[in-house]
Amino acid sequence: MLNGADYRSILAFLDALYGQHDLETFPGWLVRELPKLVGSHHCTWSRVAFGVPRATIVEYPVLDGLDVRMEAFSRYLYQHPGVIHSLSTGDPGPSVVSDLISEHALHRLDLYQHLFRRMGYEDQIGMALTPPRGERASISVARDRRGVSKRDREVMALVRPHLSRAHANLRALARARPSLEDDGNTDDGRVSVALLVVGADGRVSRGLPRVQPLLGY
Repeated sequence: MLNGADYRSILAFLDALYGQHDLETFPGWLVRELPKLVGSHHCTWSRVAFGVPRATIVEYPVLDGLDVRMEAFSRYLYQHPGVIHSLSTGDPGPSVVSDLISEHALHRLDLYQHLFRRMGYEDQIGMALTPPRGERASISVARDRRGVSKRDREVMALVRPHLSRAHANLRALARARPSLEDDGNTDDGRVSVALLVVGADGRVSRGLPRVQPLLGY
């Protein structure tokens, strides 16, 4: 059961989340900030290309041997209980490893022997931010012991749709950003793009020069 302090922390996190404006720096921000809501031995952002398979990882804290660990994760990706659950059910999570596999079975996996054991992972709660269509972005917090509290499950469930929406917003902004670097005109002088960036206070923080006057800015 969440209390008032939990909700205040979540609201402060969401306020900062929707204030992010750069897709490239978003994963690094998220792996630093999410553990402030949910206790974490290690927090990772991963972008997985299922067809290869290949994974890229952003982590906090940053540990040695990231390239080796990314290779191991990519190699044994389809042994991950959370990945199996998500792909087979379509459930984006949050999912908890200890709910999906026994301790004994986990320790028998190549994934555990080549990665989790070396990382001190005994449990992990993860969730996908994008559908598994070629590539998937996900965030997870790992624990050096098994078991995830009801409180932490509720927090992760509450923030997951917001993380997904914020990530989608940043991807859309990244696609549109090149239009903000020019004047938005066609060769004959007509405005071809109407694009504004609006801050949390409702003010236009950035936009195409020829569009802003049309709105009185």
